[in-house]
Amino acid sequence: MDTLIGLDRHRGATRFGLAITLVLLIALAGALSHWLSQSPPDQSADRQPAAAEQARGTRAAAAGQVADEDMGARSTRVLTGDAAAPGPRGAPRRDREIRIVRPAGPAEQPWLEPDVYADETAIGGRVLGDDGEPLEGVQILLSGRGFFDPERSDAEARALSLTAVTDGQGLYAFQDLEPGLYRLRAEPPPEYGAAERLVRSGVHSTDLVLKRAQEVWVFGQVTDPAGEPLEGVLVFQGDRPAQEAVTDAGGYYSLQLALGSHTPSVSLRFDLDGYREGRQLVGRGQWEEQGSVEVNMALSPIRAMAAVTGTLLTDAGEPVAGEGVQLVSATRARGFLATSDARGRFIFDEVPPADDFSLLVRPRGPYRDYTRRGLTLTEHGVDLRIRLTPRATGAVSGLLVDPAGSPIPGFTLSVHSSSAEADRQRFTTDADGHFSLDGIPAGELRFESESYPPLSVHGVHLAAGAEVQATLVLDWGPHRIAGRVVAPNGAPAPASQVWLSLEPQGTGVLSRSTRLTTSDANGWFAFTGVGPGPHRLRVIPPGAEGVSLTRDVQAAIERVQVVVRRQIP
Repeated sequence: MDTLIGLDRHRGATRFGLAITLVLLIALAGALSHWLSQSPPDQSADRQPAAAEQARGTRAAAAGQVADEDMGARSTRVLTGDAAAPGPRGAPRRDREIRIVRPAGPAEQPWLEPDVYADETAIGGRVLGDDGEPLEGVQILLSGRGFFDPERSDAEARALSLTAVTDGQGLYAFQDLEPGLYRLRAEPPPEYGAAERLVRSGVHSTDLVLKRAQEVWVFGQVTDPAGEPLEGVLVFQGDRPAQEAVTDAGGYYSLQLALGSHTPSVSLRFDLDGYREGRQLVGRGQWEEQGSVEVNMALSPIRAMAAVTGTLLTDAGEPVAGEGVQLVSATRARGFLATSDARGRFIFDEVPPADDFSLLVRPRGPYRDYTRRGLTLTEHGVDLRIRLTPRATGAVSGLLVDPAGSPIPGFTLSVHSSSAEADRQRFTTDADGHFSLDGIPAGELRFESESYPPLSVHGVHLAAGAEVQATLVLDWGPHRIAGRVVAPNGAPAPASQVWLSLEPQGTGVLSRSTRLTTSDANGWFAFTGVGPGPHRLRVIPPGAEGVSLTRDVQAAIERVQVVVRRQIP
């Protein structure tokens, strides 16, 4: 205040002060201009008034159009890996920096830069809740399942175990991996269920969605038909024996289950030696309100158990050792496994009688699959002599291409025949996309990726002793589809299921692909490793009708906005 009064009283001082102020303002403007030149691109285009956004969304919905969005870019850092964990060849691992490109604006969807997408030694993605919100701090466990290098054993792959932790955007990534198959498992927070997926290296959009779990108590009593309590009955959920309980001397049990928010029903199983297994389907409406449900069960005794024995033989009568034999009954909801010994003998003890058993042999040796259905088993048991016939083979060679006809080099697939389901052979295309295979069992051939994304080619028939040339089209390439799911009013549609599949082309040899992700809290989704050509997007928001559209993928990044019919406040 004193300075201002002084300036008013002395004009000379006023001129001098104004000059100094002008110089300071010019310097400040120069610094501000330099700072702006280093900042991200102007994002004002993405901050449109709500009324204009709603009008645009309404027009797109009415016309059934797909609108591209202008997406700016920023970068951030994600540290991945476990510094203490060994690399795939025993070398120490280091935390790696991965740059993430994000669309501009308040609603951000992360995806990796093009140079990272081309990395065949990396796996990455997001972890989301079933409401589309990213989950931070979730531990991701990666374990090897098989390397594509034929000189590396599956045992080496299974010895590999790495960890990563999701960042604030739910992102995770692993780098410096041997090309191969890996299993990802998200260790969830207490309120969520676990999620896992088998994936191949080079896939950077492997999203894991954790469903929020509800604690449900199931309790009740298990008796025999006369009402007498049964002690020692194992009670468990479906195919999850890890969640189990055992009845006490009074036949009572209580079982705590962690059920997902969208679980429609659960199957309870009751198992006790000497009794027929009991099953009970419990619907969501029975436990949703109270968080508990009473389920009582009466088990009927099995009057007598039987034994199934047999011998595996060649056409010449020689024993076949080391092959697996399966015995399955639908009415008993039971399956049994055995392996033939050096004499070709196998045995199943204490099998409950039934008249709908199926016996299956899926040889890994040079024999055709064997199936016998409608096998009746009484308390007297049965002894079987099974002759395995030699499988006929042929050769297949050809070219693996993307939907535009460009060769796909260095890609690994497995092939199996309808006559030998257990015999799967992996192969990798050469630098020009060619492959050549001998000794393939004759029959209808199916080529598969064995992992996410599930890619397959079928329709190639191989006759005994034949040599077949085939061109296989696979939905694989450097393209990405990235976009957003919104309501007619422009609001994001989170937790929407987004399916991507290759449009069928022609007849004969057919290619199939299925990719699935979930839109996040701001409606964003992305797919990577997509081949060129027409693809179908199917978007299903929670509790609303789905929307389908076709997109001809040509650009490196196909940006799309999908307007669903569900109005979101």
